[in-house]
Amino acid sequence: MRSDKVWRGFRLPARNLDLSTPQGRLMSGIIGCMAQFERELIRERVRSGIANGKAKGVRMGRPAVSVDAAGVARLRSEGHSWAEVCRRARCPRREALRGPPRAQWPLSDA
Repeated sequence: MRSDKVWRGFRLPARNLDLSTPQGRLMSGIIGCMAQFERELIRERVRSGIANGKAKGVRMGRPAVSVDAAGVARLRSEGHSWAEVCRRARCPRREALRGPPRAQWPLSDA
């Protein structure tokens, strides 16, 4: 189905735009092109801002959550549930389940 049949008789009196005429179709095309142009400008500005921040050493993303791995392991060894461990350690369950970073393995000092 051609697009001109879909929009036949479509009128926006408030904007003085009638898509059943060649002038109206031209205006709708121009408006669409300008919207796409503006969107690409926004995308370009965002990307340059991110690149600028990375060049300055700004850390992107959510802040890292620090978890007391030894405390989590101690609470688990005492028989507490994961929900209780997370409440006491004040950390999300996912972070508690993840465990310590690999540099801190093993948990024991032995």
